[in-house]
Amino acid sequence: MVNVSSGDKPLSYAVLCAAYIKGMETFVINSNFSNSLAVIPTPKFYYDRIITKTNLRILNSIARAGGRVSGLDQLQRLSGLIKPLLSYHLHGRDNTKGLIDLGLVWVENKKCENGTIVIVRLTAIGKPFVTNRK
Repeated sequence: MVNVSSGDKPLSYAVLCAAYIKGMETFVINSNFSNSLAVIPTPKFYYDRIITKTNLRILNSIARAGGRVSGLDQLQRLSGLIKPLLSYHLHGRDNTKGLIDLGLVWVENKKCENGTIVIVRLTAIGKPFVTNRK
């Protein structure tokens, strides 16, 4: 178990993110309630074991675009992956979770003059996985 209540806030957030990614149990001691202990729920899966290199490539591509891409065409250009493969990794299948289900990206269908465009954004959970910021 990891105590995330000691230290300053940025350090606590960093430790909490790392523990969440690794699937470690965390707790906080709340001094407002007579030093009561609160255990923070642990995810049922470990992100570092289910995120593939292709998923990381997609997340890094979105990060290089400022955390948001407008359309799968732009994401295809940035990542070098074809649209069916992008769709598979975003949405997943019956036996695999996609980036959307994992909460790493958020997708919105936005109406515009020429129809509908897909906006893909990194979530707060997805940002710690970005490795090559440019």
